[in-house]
Amino acid sequence: MSATYYRRPAFREGVRTTVADDNAVFDYAGIRFDAEFEPAVRDSIATLCEDLSRGLDGESLRSRYGAFAPCAEALLRSFDRYGYLCEAALDDPMSIEGRLFADQVAAFAERERRRVGSTFYESLINGRATRAALISYVQEYYHVVRASPAIIGASLAHAGSATRGAILESFLRAEIGHDRILKRALLAAGVEERSIEEALPMPETFGVISMLHVLASQEPLAFFSCLFLFEEESRAFHDAFAERARQVALPEEFLAPVLEHAHINDDGNHGTITSELLSCIGAVSPEERIVVLKHVSIAVESLSAIERAILDWRG
Repeated sequence: MSATYYRRPAFREGVRTTVADDNAVFDYAGIRFDAEFEPAVRDSIATLCEDLSRGLDGESLRSRYGAFAPCAEALLRSFDRYGYLCEAALDDPMSIEGRLFADQVAAFAERERRRVGSTFYESLINGRATRAALISYVQEYYHVVRASPAIIGASLAHAGSATRGAILESFLRAEIGHDRILKRALLAAGVEERSIEEALPMPETFGVISMLHVLASQEPLAFFSCLFLFEEESRAFHDAFAERARQVALPEEFLAPVLEHAHINDDGNHGTITSELLSCIGAVSPEERIVVLKHVSIAVESLSAIERAILDWRG
């Protein structure tokens, strides 16, 4: 069984590796990470790096590495997540299992996020995000959350199997009423209830909501693949959000519901929704993968556009 969606994974040109007796350093394009290990596996890690320098047969991974294979698979996932790997096979005509495609989607999205960046997170860290910007961020997030049940409901008609239908139904039930949590935050910040109910989303937010509606109704595979982008909790982001909210004297009654909603998603494992849905799919063709990854890239860029619009408008 293949450990990754690559037929023949290989290091990209420019990857640098340094393997010592009990640790290794991997570096590529300014992204560096360390791995500590027992001295007994030093030779296996060195061999893996050598194999990846010329291309590793993914199908023979377990037979080649034996007991070290699970560790090799974990390293391959880390290498892929940080953009170290490419496909060394001359062509890639094969369909892959949905569970492996979920790994590809996650790795691709991570690279896209790094490419696009988060201007709002940066503004929280450097102290430039204003009080109005934090409130506006929650307002725009509120619009997306309020639209979520209708969007998820539209996808049920295209679930494609009883298992995926059950996952979507459970997800739908869990999402109902989340807008009321964020509404409490806005009320605590002094936003009038009528304004909350009647305000229109910014064009960028409306674009994201419309995109999700279209994907749910017409491109279910892309919809499944984009869901985790909206459900994963980023602890670093919310820690920075909390610190900045206190710096600009927003009340705890504003902050608590925002963090509550983030923790609900985390505690309910909503960030794994894409993996759960894709794991029910037997095979994803190369053409389907290209279409889906394009939509994932668009979704990442669209979310970044909302952040930039908030900062342009509210500072």
